[in-house]
Amino acid sequence: MTSPAANHAASQASAEPIPALARDLSRLSGMVRTLAPRAPMTITSPLDGRVIGSVPMCAAEDVAHAVGVARAAQAAWAALPVRERVKPFRRFNGVLLDRRFDIADLIQLENGKVRANALEDVFDTCINTRFYSYHGPSLLRPRRKAGAVPLLTSSTVYPKPFGVVGLIEAWNYPFNLPMQDAIAALIAGNTVVIKVSELTPFSALFGLQLLRECGLPDDVLQIVTGDGRVAGAALIDHVDTVMFTGSTATGRKIAAHCAERLIPCSLELGGKNPVILLDDADVAKALDVLVDSTLASAGQMCVSFERLFIHDAIYDAVRDGLAKRYESLPMGVRCGAWDDEMSVLTSANQLAHVQRHIEDAVAKARASSPAAARGPTSHHTHSSRPCSKTSRRRWWFTTGRVSGRWCRCTASTMSTTRSAAPTRACTD
Repeated sequence: MTSPAANHAASQASAEPIPALARDLSRLSGMVRTLAPRAPMTITSPLDGRVIGSVPMCAAEDVAHAVGVARAAQAAWAALPVRERVKPFRRFNGVLLDRRFDIADLIQLENGKVRANALEDVFDTCINTRFYSYHGPSLLRPRRKAGAVPLLTSSTVYPKPFGVVGLIEAWNYPFNLPMQDAIAALIAGNTVVIKVSELTPFSALFGLQLLRECGLPDDVLQIVTGDGRVAGAALIDHVDTVMFTGSTATGRKIAAHCAERLIPCSLELGGKNPVILLDDADVAKALDVLVDSTLASAGQMCVSFERLFIHDAIYDAVRDGLAKRYESLPMGVRCGAWDDEMSVLTSANQLAHVQRHIEDAVAKARASSPAAARGPTSHHTHSSRPCSKTSRRRWWFTTGRVSGRWCRCTASTMSTTRSAAPTRACTD
């Protein structure tokens, strides 16, 4: 296992040199519109704590203005045929592939992912962009349905855009989440205002720059920055529907806020997903999958494995095998390096959260060792003997997002475990 000093050295090396795209992020910050000069919100890199730029701390009136601009542009945008609305996004798909390394640089710098995970963020956006832009026209066409009285009546369902969609996005997929949600909503005829995370605004702002270069009108997609309690709440006050990705606790508050206004919302929140290993599992193969999966974005995903249930017969082999493999992993993330394996945690709050989980697990474990909680080893990095905090690679399901999530349908109707074996669980 690498020493804390070696991990710190690797972390310091990660920011030298700063990627060319990230040397001057003020032009991206300038894409955020405010009605008056606002206090800057400093953005630091989780790789080494270095300040990489700042964005405006938008006030509630700035958000209201952004929604107003989007609303004024929505009717003309929705009036365009779908085949016209998809054109900027088809171009965007090619640009994503051409600029993939620039985007990955930004993701690494402000999120802390290893190179492979950062590129997954980009490539997943490519997959969704291509799907939406090529299948959007067929998904959004009117559809005939059976009427209330067969043969005598018929119905036609017309997808209609909501109007202005508000997106409140998370920091764990700082490019993919805002881009794929915005693109689906835009193709459906909505305009969009995104409230990006306070931790990772530049990835989405770069995506906005690329979309405008591909021909997307300025007013149909905008980004606001700042504190979620101010900018996020103001966004919900003015939009027609809300999409939120983040914690369950915040999701409950957003659901209540939307309920007060009687507007719909879509919430992608955390989960408690288990891995179950029975006595006939191939332990070596299971270890390969678990170790590879748990490294994705340092487990900072809503679909992360939160619990590991292991049959008694293989419990020791799995526990000891995971410990051995994790202890051999080098830590530290370098921008542009392909051989790094462990992403860093994105913020000090995340580091403290993981520390609490580990302390709780060690306190409750039947058998533990001094190596079970070695504590933080470098900036936003934690080294620990594994108990259960595992994750899996993120898989996306896109079908229906254009036609279902971002449209409301109006109808024109004529004439009116296996679990019998004993298991032991490593839990958080």
